[in-house]
Amino acid sequence: MNGMNKMSRYCYRPGVGLLLVRFIIGAVLVQHGWEKAADMAKVFGLMAHLGWPAFIAYVIVAIELVGGLMLIFGVLPRPVAVVVAVEMIVALVAVAIPMRGWGGSDLELMLLFSSLGIAFAGAGSWSLMRVFEHDGSTAVLRSTSAAPTDPSVSATDAS
Repeated sequence: MNGMNKMSRYCYRPGVGLLLVRFIIGAVLVQHGWEKAADMAKVFGLMAHLGWPAFIAYVIVAIELVGGLMLIFGVLPRPVAVVVAVEMIVALVAVAIPMRGWGGSDLELMLLFSSLGIAFAGAGSWSLMRVFEHDGSTAVLRSTSAAPTDPSVSATDAS
């Protein structure tokens, strides 16, 4: 049993888990934002088809490019994740489900719920938010990772 306890201590790394989730969400957003930025005419066409103003195309590209990078590096992850979740809800309701149905909406659903997970859990210990917290240069920025709930795991083991 001691070996299993030791293994669980090494495997209990919520900070690394949150980093991986943030990284994949951010990478997917940046990739999709880059594709949209490279073919803005297509995005403008979709906005026109939906009856939305053209500036929304720029908002979407900014959310995906800048927001994706912010999630990757762990800068203001909770508000960024909420913005991404709202974008995914709008994308699901306005585009994905009407055009592709539920079966073609898996990416938006994964991004929605992964973003909500980051919004609730925070950036974790492997983020620039943590660097700012330890730097002490600003009191507003705080760690968003929760302390481990398992009493057998110390706070240093959790990251």
